[in-house]
Amino acid sequence: MTKFDLRQQDCIQGMSRLRDEDVDLVTTSPPYNLGVGYRKYFDRQDRQSYLRWCRKWAAQVRRILKSNGSFFLNIGSAPSNPMLPYEIAIELRDLFVLQNTIHWIKSITIEDREGDLQSHGHFKPINSKRFLNDCHEYIFHFTKSGRVEIERLALGVPYQDKPNIARWRHTRGSDLRCRGNTWFIPYETIQSRAKGTTASGNVSSAISRMVHQAARRVARSDNARPVSRNRKFRCCGAKMRRQKIYRVRNR
Repeated sequence: MTKFDLRQQDCIQGMSRLRDEDVDLVTTSPPYNLGVGYRKYFDRQDRQSYLRWCRKWAAQVRRILKSNGSFFLNIGSAPSNPMLPYEIAIELRDLFVLQNTIHWIKSITIEDREGDLQSHGHFKPINSKRFLNDCHEYIFHFTKSGRVEIERLALGVPYQDKPNIARWRHTRGSDLRCRGNTWFIPYETIQSRAKGTTASGNVSSAISRMVHQAARRVARSDNARPVSRNRKFRCCGAKMRRQKIYRVRNR
């Protein structure tokens, strides 16, 4: 049974009440400092103040994260401010190791083998003679060591060329391969900011499924038996934008 412990409070204060190394997984998507009109948060700090704030909550994330835990940071940018995600990653480099960089594709147009174009997803168009439409965001996967195992096939996809299943030994006959670090995660178009979005929820669900499967696999390896119902899997989502933190316990 899954139990949710939802706490609406400042994320730094909330995490300060959690025990050291008590959380398996942290996912968050903080404000991007792009001047969005939030009700209770000023989203246009000077760059250094914003980076110091990011480091402050990230230090709490490091403290509560287990040695084999994972921290996924979803961050985007504006076409006129493309360096922001990289600057945040650099700011956190002495707290975490960047183990994976995932590209969250929001919209893509592809040409199939017959030459037909197909478009998928949604994006916010911009009117510019300099910049391309911004159709993706970053999901940085941080760990403490850079050696944390994940279940790559938890979000696996079928092989396009089926003969490869028999050709490659590592497939072991299974029609499932690693999705890679480019994720197309669809979500409904937002008609107004007040109605919210399911985008971050879809991302968090995909991340949780991958890491949770890895945690179960490691437990089976360590204990030589399936995970019991009493084993705890704890997830802390630090939602800075809405100042909420939550913990999920699967028993």
